[in-house]
Amino acid sequence: MELENKYASKGMAGAALGIGIGALGLEFLRGGRGGLFGGHCGPGDHGHDHGGRRGPFVDRFELGESQRISTLESQNAFLRAELSTQHKFGIVETQIAHLQERDRERREEICELRRELRSITATVVPSTVVWTPPSAT
Repeated sequence: MELENKYASKGMAGAALGIGIGALGLEFLRGGRGGLFGGHCGPGDHGHDHGGRRGPFVDRFELGESQRISTLESQNAFLRAELSTQHKFGIVETQIAHLQERDRERREEICELRRELRSITATVVPSTVVWTPPSAT
């Protein structure tokens, strides 16, 4: 009957233990008391930069300020978008007004040309010569 080796050998266990002790020693030399794999979950968490805060935890004041800043930033983005839309509408309204003015000018020119055409045909061609369709009776 052959025995199966289901567990790590003594050498492998020693190597893992040595690496763990070495990593822990380096962490203490850095001045940290963080959790496993740099989790920094300890209550002291000295020696690590957390933006001037005391550890990775946030108190009520910081949470309120963070929420207030987030609200103000979203309002700012909304107002900027609204201002941009109003600016674009202003540009379009200006273009429409310009096109309406050009349209009015063109209509006046067409009316003037029609009056001129009537005066030319009235002087050159008498109305008796112009054929008019018979009225349906």
